[in-house]
Amino acid sequence: MITHKTPRIDIPYICEHDIDVLFLEELVASHSFLRWFTTQLKISGPVQLLSAAFSVSTSTGESDLELYVKSGNKSVGILVEDKLDAILQPHQADRYRERAENYIANGKCSQCITVIVAPRKYFADRNDTKSFDIRICMEDILRWFSSSRTSKRRKHYIIAFLKTAIEKGCVGWKLVPDQAVTEFWRLYSELAFSLAPQLQMPRPSDKPSGSTFVYFRPHDLSQNTQLVHKLSYGFIDLQFGGMGDKTAELIRQYGKQLGPGMYIDRAGKSGVIRIRVHEVDVTRPFSASEQYLRNALQEACRLLEWFRCVREKGL
Repeated sequence: MITHKTPRIDIPYICEHDIDVLFLEELVASHSFLRWFTTQLKISGPVQLLSAAFSVSTSTGESDLELYVKSGNKSVGILVEDKLDAILQPHQADRYRERAENYIANGKCSQCITVIVAPRKYFADRNDTKSFDIRICMEDILRWFSSSRTSKRRKHYIIAFLKTAIEKGCVGWKLVPDQAVTEFWRLYSELAFSLAPQLQMPRPSDKPSGSTFVYFRPHDLSQNTQLVHKLSYGFIDLQFGGMGDKTAELIRQYGKQLGPGMYIDRAGKSGVIRIRVHEVDVTRPFSASEQYLRNALQEACRLLEWFRCVREKGL
């Protein structure tokens, strides 16, 4: 006799490899989940899955998952890093970005998005993407499956699986501070407080290796606009969220008003008004980069003041 009673499911251990395999299966087998997932990446309209791969190794490192979808007349690459209880490797997000840019340059896709998937507690705050283009929290994936039309038994299993993964992530993950990087950030914040208090650089907490994006917090910038010093890249960026595909609009609005050394570019899903500064290695002694940082703070203040003036004039 067959019973339809929902079974109890015990999953004592889940690793990131298990997450990779589950997500790959669901993204391939469930068009509803694929559509929800791509919507989180701001891919609008119908999508068609062209290919999917697991553990893709290249000269710039490894992607946990690589998906390629067709959206309208565009082919979009999606590079996914799954995390549970391990910290990112140094410059891991940078290598994902380099890989994405190489794929576009080589004609593999017309757009490429880097994504990190992890429990919500993995991130410092709601704006933290660990330098990936997009973050997706596992809690949101769990919420989607809980309300989806996935078959009852399959849904029951996936929910149990994701709850175990999230619990492991919340309990097991710990930020491992890098003493040298944390000290670098502390000294940089003191310099910023002294030379450029208007940038309102937050007082830094302990930092792991690979922390190279400094988000200033001027009081008058909107939630969708951020002023960022990208230390390892050598950029001061005024970053406009969701404008990566709309840089032409930024050019129309601001192009004729740009100050010396400013130009408009794309940074993942964002459009930016950018000033190049010297690249900084946060693993080296602070004194080796202090002059570069002084100049970067000066340029960040100049970019902020320029933007304030443009807004006041209504240009």
